[in-house]
Amino acid sequence: MKFTLSTILMAAVAVGSASAQSASDDFNRPDAGTLGADWTVNNGSFAIDNNQGKSSNPFGNGFAHNNNITGNYVDSVQSVEFSINAFGGDYVGLVAGLNPATWGAVETKLQDNDGDGLFDRLFFNSAVNAGSWGGVSLFYDLATPIASGTMTLSFINAGDSAVVTIDSVAGGTETFQGDGILAFTFPITGSNYGISCFGDSWFDNWTCDIGPTGPVYSITNLTAGQLATFSVSNLTLGDAVTFAYSLAGSGPTTTPFGVADMSAPINVLTSASADVTGVASVGLTVPSGAAGVTLYTQALVVTTSTLTNSLAETVL
Repeated sequence: MKFTLSTILMAAVAVGSASAQSASDDFNRPDAGTLGADWTVNNGSFAIDNNQGKSSNPFGNGFAHNNNITGNYVDSVQSVEFSINAFGGDYVGLVAGLNPATWGAVETKLQDNDGDGLFDRLFFNSAVNAGSWGGVSLFYDLATPIASGTMTLSFINAGDSAVVTIDSVAGGTETFQGDGILAFTFPITGSNYGISCFGDSWFDNWTCDIGPTGPVYSITNLTAGQLATFSVSNLTLGDAVTFAYSLAGSGPTTTPFGVADMSAPINVLTSASADVTGVASVGLTVPSGAAGVTLYTQALVVTTSTLTNSLAETVL
């Protein structure tokens, strides 16, 4: 599923608890034919070039993992800046839950798929450069191809869904979601994190955090006349959740639980409780005449008095 707005991840980080682990690399060091001691190159070759990392593999695939962080991909958040070279045809990706011996991982790679010198397609892969996601190809074309930006990878729905946010240096954000990780024929069992590349694009300011990220609110299929699903993940079994909405705007409005990103009047949409997977989810039929309406919405975890991230979604 593709979302056109990108508030899911960053708001989740804002309300989340401190990460159990974190690692980062700004690659600000002298030019070299290696990434340095903090990295293990699993395939291909990499270098430091003008205070950036670079894949030095013009016609091949490569990936490397950071040596300073390991853990369950479910609670991970990774981010990397990227920029394409002048020739095109390359990709920069993030890998989570990597097993270097098998190349198994959740890989999200942003590729110049048509060779015109701009990144234009995002692939969800069930292994490094595998070309499939649970047995099928899953990719999305960017609405606006870009030469540089930031890619962020996180997970919702108890690790069953990967969420990728692409922020362009030129402005604009697109968010994409890939579901079905838990149904993979070969489950994600690795614990390493890092970067994958084809060709010789640049990457910079890589970060990775592993730990509880707080409740994450998401909506799928917000389409007039159809059943939409409203969900909050990263919860504890039995947590009570109240979903609220506004049609008046994005606030801010001060509440007893913090500042809400909804303008008055704020209305209760529905309520739900978290199941054994830590997800509180409910399906609601969207009114048939609601196409084009923007829903400003946020949820409250009543059990902990915690506001989730906010969403501003336009009904299709």
